[in-house]
Parts: sequence; structure tokens; C-alpha cells
Amino acid sequence: MAHFQYKARSARGDLIQGTIESGSIDAVASQLINSGITPINIAETKQQTGDIDIGKWLSSNRPPTLQDLILFSRQMFTLMKAGVPMVRSVTGLIQSTRNLKLVATLRDMLAHVESGQELSTALARHPDIFTTLFVSMVRVGENTGRLDESFLQISLYMEREKETRERIKA
Repeated sequence: MAHFQYKARSARGDLIQGTIESGSIDAVASQLINSGITPINIAETKQQTGDIDIGKWLSSNRPPTLQDLILFSRQMFTLMKAGVPMVRSVTGLIQSTRNLKLVATLRDMLAHVESGQELSTALARHPDIFTTLFVSMVRVGENTGRLDESFLQISLYMEREKETRERIKA
């Protein structure tokens, strides 16, 4: 994927500048608009091959930890409870997530949700990250109209699992 620099205006009219990694200029524009930001200028940047961000390189092959998934579930619960649209919620999480493998997974998930698939179906495409229990609970939340509560239950379950693992290690 290429890196794009952008200049945009927030809903309040503030100038925002940044860099986004994406497949095309159109995808960057869509991502910004879905975030409530109006793009002014988008240009592809040249990546310098000699400069390597060691933190990103080290975390690039690291699968998301249980703590990463707990945080993702908690944030989804909070955003869904607040009434933030799912596409906007996931776009915001992509920008704030530090684990690169989870970011790539969320981008793929977002693309499939935007194309009309259910969230649970998009999550099921990544069995190495999202367990069948995780996907099933999201599916139940979609079918009952209580997706926010499903994410809360998932995060509570994973927190208990983390505590159990820590006790076993101790």
C-alpha cells in the first residue's frame, strides 16, 4: 500500500494534516469523508527505503494480543452505545490501533462491511484473530439488534480469560 499526505478541514473548519496508508487516493478520500473530515488536498508520498520505523517493524508480524482484542471490544461497545455509525467507528479504530496486523485486519473488515457484508461475516474471514465464539457473539448481536451489548459481553469474557491466564502463570 502507498502512503498519502492529506490536508483537510474538520467539521468545525480546523485545518488537519496527516498521512494515511491506503490503496488509492479515492480510498483515502472515502476514509476521510467517513471520518467527518473534508479533504482539500491528497498527494502520494515517496517512502524512503532506508528509513525503517523499528517499532512498526517489530510489531508488524506480531498477532494482536488478548489485551488488544479487549481494547477493540471495549471501544466498539462505547462507540456503538454512543450511536456512532459502524463504518465511522471502525475507521477511527484503524487510526488509533497500534498493532499493524490488527490494523490490516480492520481495514479488510471495513472494506467488506462497506460492500454490504455483515460484520460477523467480515470478522469470520480472520479466524487467526477472531475466535468462533467472538464471531458468534457478534452474529447474535446483529440478529437481536444489540450489537453494543455483544461487544460488552465479549470484552468481559476476554478480561476473565486474561485474568485466568495470569493466575495460571503465577
